[in-house]
Amino acid sequence: MRLRDRIIELYLPDIALKLFPFLSFLFLWVHEWKERKVGCVHAMDQVCTVLVTYSKQ
Repeated sequence: MRLRDRIIELYLPDIALKLFPFLSFLFLWVHEWKERKVGCVHAMDQVCTVLVTYSKQ
């Protein structure tokens, strides 16, 4: 239990920092998509491009 808490303390901020830009981008993108009501295919294409770009970092 203690070790698990220690691991969470050490690694959670790091993971959160890595995920935050992606999550905030995703939120903005979804908001923008709702505003524009872009075609679904185009939207999925954008998401795939972002995911590929993000995973290469």
